[in-house]
Amino acid sequence: MVDGTQDITSTEQESICFRHVDAELRVKEDFVGLYELPDTTGNTIASVIFDVLTRLSLSHCDLRAQTYDGASNMKGPYNGCQAKALFKSVASEESTHPATVASVRPLCPTRWLCRLPAIASVLDNYEIILCSLQELSTSGTGETSVKANGLFDRFEKGHTLLGLQMAMKPIAILEQLNSTLQARSANVSGMLEAARIATKEIRSSRSDEEFLGLYEATEQKIKEYNLEPLQLPRRRRVPQRLAGEGVQYTPDNPKKYYREKYFSFVDNITVQLEDRFDPSKSGLGDYVQLEEVLLGTRNDMNIVKRYPELNADALAVQLPMFRHTTGASSLYASVAAYRQMPPEVRALFPQVKAIMQLLLVCPVSSSECERSFSTLRRLKTWLRNTMSQQRLNATAVCNVHSEILDEIDIHHVAKEFSTRSKIRRKIFGTF
Repeated sequence: MVDGTQDITSTEQESICFRHVDAELRVKEDFVGLYELPDTTGNTIASVIFDVLTRLSLSHCDLRAQTYDGASNMKGPYNGCQAKALFKSVASEESTHPATVASVRPLCPTRWLCRLPAIASVLDNYEIILCSLQELSTSGTGETSVKANGLFDRFEKGHTLLGLQMAMKPIAILEQLNSTLQARSANVSGMLEAARIATKEIRSSRSDEEFLGLYEATEQKIKEYNLEPLQLPRRRRVPQRLAGEGVQYTPDNPKKYYREKYFSFVDNITVQLEDRFDPSKSGLGDYVQLEEVLLGTRNDMNIVKRYPELNADALAVQLPMFRHTTGASSLYASVAAYRQMPPEVRALFPQVKAIMQLLLVCPVSSSECERSFSTLRRLKTWLRNTMSQQRLNATAVCNVHSEILDEIDIHHVAKEFSTRSKIRRKIFGTF
């Protein structure tokens, strides 16, 4: 898993993490370091990843999956990191209580889990925000007054309140989906099922009843806050070359106009979700087929031949025996049943264990890399902006893996340090 960000000195830092599955089928994600890049091209990122694998004595032949964000330098089909020789092969194989006033939260441009609280805090404090902006626009000076006046003009319009109300439910569902997919234990099949449920729930809000409820509730708030009523925007004629010869449709009242906008908003979300989580487009189809082989819903074993650690003949014997023994109907049930088996019984299913490891090792998101960015912000501050890359990397690893450091015997480390040379023994003595 690879993701990048800029530190306090605007230096590009690439975070690299590894996801692996141990013998007990426990999924682990480990941060291995931050690496400074001269540029962010796909070639440079791929070269750094190759270098890290070499330094850690990890064979690229053992890679079975990769995760990257939507940036073109990562997912680009021609010059992106995944298009390089190694990663291309991996990608192809693989209520009654009184209301309380809360503070207004900022809208984070990168963290999706901060979107809903920001919108909710604005809606809960809309009237207070209006008063504050009006006061700032009249009593403030300079740039602050200009910005406050512009925001006050926007917030006074009823369609701003309606837009926030329409975004609440879809954003809430998307935030729940994002929170689910950031779990370290998330796997491909669970991700696809969660995305399917979220898409279905968002699509269910595309109804006249849902929109009318939002519209009527917003109209009441508009009267309560004394905002500009909802009205049709200035009519814009679509060019004939785009609209065709037919008569152009134009809504004759605000309700019809905003109904169209609401449906378009919901449709756009569902289409994007379906496209994003389509196994045939995202390269996750192999993992879906592997799980079908594990659960017995697929008899075609051709997919097994694409993985060197799997033996189709051995699986043909072990899989039916494993299903009859456990009766598992999902990957999680299969993993739980395997963990409860004694060692002698586990020895009967080495190929079943291998196929479960392959299904668990594919990361769902690059959240582990994102978590390391918080460590980077804490470590490299303006007071430490001259920290060398080697020290930054070592400090970040120690901070992320603090539980390992807690188990180290400090006296043993001090003893080893002092006995490495005569000068140290004279200065520090013995422990």
